[in-house]
Amino acid sequence: MKQYHPLLLKTASLCFCLVYFSIVAKAQKLPDVQKVSMRVPAGVVIDGNAADWANRFQAYNTSASVWYNIANDDEKLYFVIHGEDADLIHKMMRGCVTITISKSGKKTDKDAAIITFPTYEVNAAPSVSLSGRPAGIADTTLLKLKTDTFMRRMNKRLTEKQKFIALNGIKQITDTLVSVYNDYEIEAKALLDNKLYYNYELAIPLKYLGLSVDKSSKFSYNIRLNGIAPKGATLQITGGGRVLVMRGDGSVSVAGAGARGILMAYPNDFWGEYTLAKAKK
Repeated sequence: MKQYHPLLLKTASLCFCLVYFSIVAKAQKLPDVQKVSMRVPAGVVIDGNAADWANRFQAYNTSASVWYNIANDDEKLYFVIHGEDADLIHKMMRGCVTITISKSGKKTDKDAAIITFPTYEVNAAPSVSLSGRPAGIADTTLLKLKTDTFMRRMNKRLTEKQKFIALNGIKQITDTLVSVYNDYEIEAKALLDNKLYYNYELAIPLKYLGLSVDKSSKFSYNIRLNGIAPKGATLQITGGGRVLVMRGDGSVSVAGAGARGILMAYPNDFWGEYTLAKAKK
């Protein structure tokens, strides 16, 4: 077996983008990073569904292969991240998403706020996969019914496991792990929609980030899709091309095959800048 070095991730990412050229083509009119400030649409509910956002996004990031919006109202900052590829969705569901907000605008800001959701209990990630989704059904009504049933079953498993939000760098909150039903008004939910696309939503009060719409608040943010390989794990590839995740405790799991497997195992991320949008007078 041959061990892969993390630097191969760049090559794997390129291969991934080539394989999914159709998704990139669909998003080619969108910027790689959101360019505009945006007030959150009226009536948005953090429920893991992008319908409140009219399923429209301000950017498509090619390095992470996700669509996303960042928006605000007078009290909170909002993120919605949308994934459509089955492997990418699996990576987001299992490895979770970490958002870093740097008030100083510096990528090395030691006081940056870091939010990871969901954060699972040890060995308690949800048993979810899109491999069993309904397909090959000519009857569109029957296909929709079966897809809805499949969606509800997967979302039930996700909801049962989405218990915690990990927090770092927020001075007002001493707990580094809080319940999704917290008293801090931090909201998070990530579920599949009726097309079996994955929608991650997060809302966090501006006061915890040291930001205010009363000031010209510009900051940097990082969106990171954490790979399914835990910290300290190494990758190996078998003669058949399968990528294995070798954990420190000796356990082994399969990340996938070839470049896809490497991309699934390792994290990828991107940075952007945002200025809070003020209410129209």
